Amino acid sequence: KELTNDGIEMSFAANHLGHFLLTNKLIPLLLAAKNPKVINVSSEAHRMAKPDFADLNFEKNSYSSFLAYANVKLFNILFSKSLVDKYGQQGLQSYALHPGVVKTNFAGDTKGIFRLLWKLASPFMISAEDGAKTSVYLIKSEIPNELNGSYFKNRKPTKPSSLARSQKIREKLWTESEK
Repeated sequence: KELTNDGIEMSFAANHLGHFLLTNKLIPLLLAAKNPKVINVSSEAHRMAKPDFADLNFEKNSYSSFLAYANVKLFNILFSKSLVDKYGQQGLQSYALHPGVVKTNFAGDTKGIFRLLWKLASPFMISAEDGAKTSVYLIKSEIPNELNGSYFKNRKPTKPSSLARSQKIREKLWTESEK
């Protein structure tokens, strides 16, 4: 567990709040652009998320790096959908995606069983180039408006978890992020 200088859990700060702040600061420029898009890289790990909005810093509950990661990957999807809720009628497109299990140094500093499992899985992981394919697809393609806010995997819309589809949780995350 690591905290920022502001006392915010690092995964939450780096993988959600940073995106939230930057995107919100860029909204005027995005809305003035032709065909504005926001694309958030999420993960299938979002399906394991169990966010506790009363304890986003893991001060009461024991810290788990995987749960912190799963939560912020859920937040990426919720944020993408919230952007459509708030700005979709003004032309903003927003998507979240799972890039695949990409062979990077992602789990390089983990320990224990997760590190072992990651090493065992590494021969089956895809390259960074293959992992970028869905991002590039979303950037370059004209996606039908009815898919705005969707979650993609292998360049196809994919149904995310029930938590990721919850408007109530989207609204709660937005409120907590503004705080």
